[in-house]
Amino acid sequence: MRKLKRLFVSASFIAIALLSINTTQAQTVQIQKQELPKNAIEFLDKNFNKQTISYITQEKEWFSTDYTVVLEDQTKIDFDKNGNWEEVENKAKGIPTDFILPSISKYVTTNFPSTQIIKIEKDSNKYDVKLSNSLELVFNLKGNFTRIDD
Repeated sequence: MRKLKRLFVSASFIAIALLSINTTQAQTVQIQKQELPKNAIEFLDKNFNKQTISYITQEKEWFSTDYTVVLEDQTKIDFDKNGNWEEVENKAKGIPTDFILPSISKYVTTNFPSTQIIKIEKDSNKYDVKLSNSLELVFNLKGNFTRIDD
């Protein structure tokens, strides 16, 4: 009886551990454009309306949902759960700059005229901008240049 009880307790711990592992993993599914948050749809329609969408994924974790849109020209756009862009990247041909703060675009064209922005990432306190010459620039949220990142 004692062995049976130990076996039951051990099996219970293993089952709980396996369930915990399974539920903490992100779940990624492919979705359609109309399933994106409204802000993401509007951003795509305004800035990438001539591009064809290759695929869209939704990644759900415990407390967050993120979306990734990949266009046929290999532009990759990441959105948060509210549809706000977090990152836009195209290493091959650069990204359009219409949605980027004018002060950031002007700084890049003035100081690095023969380069393109190939990636921009926005977080809670700064913009990280990667150029086609491999330089990484950091701007504050107002679009003022702060430093070159190593």
